[in-house]
This record gives sequence, structure tokens and C-alpha cells, in this order.
Amino acid sequence: MMSMKTPALLLLACATFALLAAGNADARGCKPFHVKVIDTPAPQGCPTFFCTSGLIEGNHGLRGTIDATFDSYAASPSTTPEPGRTNSFSSVSVITTARGTLTARETLIASTQALDPKRRMFAGFAEFTGGTGAYAGATGYFQFGGRQHGGVNVTDTMVGQICLP
Repeated sequence: MMSMKTPALLLLACATFALLAAGNADARGCKPFHVKVIDTPAPQGCPTFFCTSGLIEGNHGLRGTIDATFDSYAASPSTTPEPGRTNSFSSVSVITTARGTLTARETLIASTQALDPKRRMFAGFAEFTGGTGAYAGATGYFQFGGRQHGGVNVTDTMVGQICLP
């Protein structure tokens, strides 16, 4: 014989499952991704003080080009390892693939003017602000870091999450 508590517990369990399923439905459109980026300064036609252009290769169809337009800059604090040689920047990056484009707002800190070439590094984070084609309405984020080698920026890691509607 069932007690009165059993239907209430069953109802609570079903409601909990429904809420969890609804939460996972939102997350189903989100996927973790990783890419490798190799880019170089691109002064030709750059509308601001600095631009880069390069190639990306990663999972979930993220293979193509990336173009960044740096639109703001701030000097480093006086307590950085090499004051005056480490700076922070903000840029808009556009990733173009066969499936569409992704636009991101990036913020980064870079020691690309360090006296010792082995210390020419950069790191940052970004949010996707939109896209076209298969990436229309995309949101998400990523973080990245890398080193500058002979004028070529090699991003060792770019990892994050992309969410599609």
C-alpha cells in the first residue's frame, strides 16, 4: 500500500527532473572548443593603430581566418616586470570559416616589447558578440595565451565555449 508521501515524492522527483532537463536543453547548444591560431601584424589597410591577420584551426568547424582590429590601449602599471614594455589592449576579432563568421570582443595584456625575446608573451579573454551563417546569434567566451616569435604571434591555446541558438 502506498502512503500519501509516495505521490508527493514522485511529483517532486518528476519536477526536479523536468527542471534539470530544461537547464540541460539550454546547455545543449553550447560546446567547448579549442583552436590554434597563428597570426602576424597586418598594417596594410588597418583602420586603427594595430591589426593582425592569421589562420585558425580547431574543432567544431573552427577552421579559417582570424582578423583583429585593436581599438584601445593602456600602458602597464609601473610594477610590471618591464615597465613601459607591457601593455593592455582591446580589440574586435572576426573569425571567418566556411560555415560563417564569429565576432568577438577581446581584452589582452601583452609583453611583446620585452627586451628578452623569450618573454614576449600575451594572454587574454574574449566574449562572442555575434556571428553570421551557422554562427548567427552565437554567444560564448574564450581565453587565449601565446608567445611572439620573430614578429609572428603563435597562440598556443585558445579554449572556450560557443553557444548557438
